[in-house]
Amino acid sequence: MISNLESKKIGIIFILSLISFSFNIYAQKEYSYKEISEYKIKPLNGENLITFKKILLDNELTYGWTKYNAYYSYYMLKEQKRDSAIFYANKAIVIYERVKNKYPKEEANLINAYFAKGRSYAENKDYQNSTIALLKCLEIEKRYPSKARGYLFTGIANNHLAIGNDSLALNFYKKALKDSFYVSTPRSLITALTRVGALYDYDFLNKIDSAKYYTHKAIKRSLALDYKNNLSTLYGNLGSLYKRENKIDSTIIYYTKAHEILKEHKPITKEGALKTSLYDIANYSYVKIHSGKLDEAIMDLQSVLDSLGKFTEYNKDDKGLFLSVYENMTLAYQNKGNYIKSNAVLKEKEEFLNQFHKQQLKQELEKLQVKYETKKRKSEIQRLKTLTADQKTIQKQRNIIFYSIIALMLIFLIGVIFYFYQKKLNDKFKKVVLQQQLLRTQMNPHFIFNALNKIIVLNEEQPNKVQNYVLGLSKLIRLTLENSREEYVPLEKEVGALENYLILQSNFSTSFTYTIEMDPEIELEFYHIPPMIIQPFVENAIIHGIAEKKEKGIVKVIFETNTENTIICNVIDNGIGYSHQFNKNISRPKDHTSLSEKIVRERLAIYNKKLKSDASLEIKDLKNETNDRIGSVVRIVLPFYSI
Repeated sequence: MISNLESKKIGIIFILSLISFSFNIYAQKEYSYKEISEYKIKPLNGENLITFKKILLDNELTYGWTKYNAYYSYYMLKEQKRDSAIFYANKAIVIYERVKNKYPKEEANLINAYFAKGRSYAENKDYQNSTIALLKCLEIEKRYPSKARGYLFTGIANNHLAIGNDSLALNFYKKALKDSFYVSTPRSLITALTRVGALYDYDFLNKIDSAKYYTHKAIKRSLALDYKNNLSTLYGNLGSLYKRENKIDSTIIYYTKAHEILKEHKPITKEGALKTSLYDIANYSYVKIHSGKLDEAIMDLQSVLDSLGKFTEYNKDDKGLFLSVYENMTLAYQNKGNYIKSNAVLKEKEEFLNQFHKQQLKQELEKLQVKYETKKRKSEIQRLKTLTADQKTIQKQRNIIFYSIIALMLIFLIGVIFYFYQKKLNDKFKKVVLQQQLLRTQMNPHFIFNALNKIIVLNEEQPNKVQNYVLGLSKLIRLTLENSREEYVPLEKEVGALENYLILQSNFSTSFTYTIEMDPEIELEFYHIPPMIIQPFVENAIIHGIAEKKEKGIVKVIFETNTENTIICNVIDNGIGYSHQFNKNISRPKDHTSLSEKIVRERLAIYNKKLKSDASLEIKDLKNETNDRIGSVVRIVLPFYSI
């Protein structure tokens, strides 16, 4: 018989064997598609990611790796390791594309990958690749809705804002404000409202009422949610809006509020605190000016200029700060009666604007150069690798021939890429030169001379109209300069510049009436056209067309729909006729009118080549039944894109 001791030993051995068997069964468990897809990696940290990876390795699973790499890329983003985040995101995308048998909703994991990739590129200031990644993420998110949508919209909006696409940035910020989860976070909601208000501001879309609406809304939400770190900026923005409307009392009230609240509540980031402080000093100097503290205001403004002088590069916000400082400093010197200093500040302002625009152009050229040098280095590295491989296999004739062919193909490919790249640069350069030429033809000396004479006459005869005339003239010059720097501008903004020019000419110069007619199917805010093409022909109609007629002049600008990527603009006048104008100026073939027409035709030719559009320019006289000239019509077919 078996003793009690032996029976206990047998029992213990049996239990241990059973535990070992159970452990082996567990370790060899085959995870299903569903179990992997529903596996929660929470919280997202290194330890839980290692656990998930161990499951995949222990079970030799061919699926689940898309999820692992996507989540790992997002984890790297949280750890602020941007290059690693991009690496693992690309790895997740490649694995997903290679897997033939995908489990349901596996694609949803790529939301993490593309989001991490887009955010990482944005933090590296590679806004183009960031936008591509975030748009792809948004496309997947539409099939698998998540809480990321609002943050995707703001990420894309931030990219467009950084590169100057203000209308597109506004569109995506507004989409974010419609996302319920996104607006449930106070900081996200208030930030989006603040940026929408700023984009509607004078310097961008020129809709002051909309700017005030969103800024007031941001202030109201900040107060309701007790989020006060952004209040100083909001009050300052609101004060600047009232300043543009010349409402001095309201401006002083909000600048003072901004100044007081900044003492207790600073912006969260160090850079934000610095910029907000400089804006506050500049804005509060306006309050000091109107309270008679002129010398103190001038000293404060000079301190802001000294601080800005330490920056190596300036962005759009810095430009706005500079202009605010110069405007207030000019006002202070004028109130002191020191017009010599006032004029010196205005000159310094113009020098800054010229320098700022040169810097912007230089930065764009440097980006192109870096892009080219990066490609060149990659090609050189590839070539060296090929040569190394050839040396290792030099004894094998077949491999030598193979690598030689590969090398020749790479050289040919690089040559083709370089050729098209250079061609693209040449086309772009030519277009920039043409735009600059066109800009110089707009504000010609004749117009500026007449404008200055008009100011002198008004100052003597109707001094109450001088301010309106000068404001209108400065607005026209600013809009002309701004529009000429962009490849495309909103149709709304281009029409605004045209109308401003027509108002000046009809009210203060030539006597005529004008109308601007718009096809109701054309969406002014969302149609974008090349700038500075229509204005020269409107100017020509006024100066050379109707100015020499005794009867009342008429100018019509009519916009019509045409094809899916072009619209038609007709400029019609009841003047002496275009051919008669040309015959009068036959001794001056390179005058303002003929030069503008030549440049416009060259620009349209470039757009046709680039966009494969049917842009064109046609000019003809209008005649009555007796074949007498009764005016002229300029028909311009313009390329456009719609957001």
